Amino acid sequence: MAFTLFTALLAPTPAAAKNDWNHPMGKEWYLDLARCETGNSTARMYPLNPHSSYVSYFGIYISTWNFWNDTPARKVHKLSFGAQARGVDRIAFYGHTENGQRRGPAGLYGWGAIRHNCNGLNDQLCKSHHPVVIKKRRCK
Repeated sequence: MAFTLFTALLAPTPAAAKNDWNHPMGKEWYLDLARCETGNSTARMYPLNPHSSYVSYFGIYISTWNFWNDTPARKVHKLSFGAQARGVDRIAFYGHTENGQRRGPAGLYGWGAIRHNCNGLNDQLCKSHHPVVIKKRRCK
């Protein structure tokens, strides 16, 4: 009986499952960003060439990734898509604090895919009501 109650308490609820994606933009937006930046389906992580200067599903330059994230670029392949999207959030929206030193966000427009509105990425940003997106986006 106690085991049944314990497992019932640990089982995720449908509402909890809906909230698994905790990012300023919806998952489709991040998938589009990854596709536009790398030209890959998100089933394969960038780079295909291990000697490339870019890492993650999002094709982020190694030093950029290392500046804004705790996980070193050489280990980014071990992170889930959502964890890598958190890296995008740090670079674009939130910034990062490491060893007591604050690094502000670089912004959204270092990504050519957003600048050139690939798959409507910038249009989607302009429709967002998330406060951090409103603060960083550029809309006409």
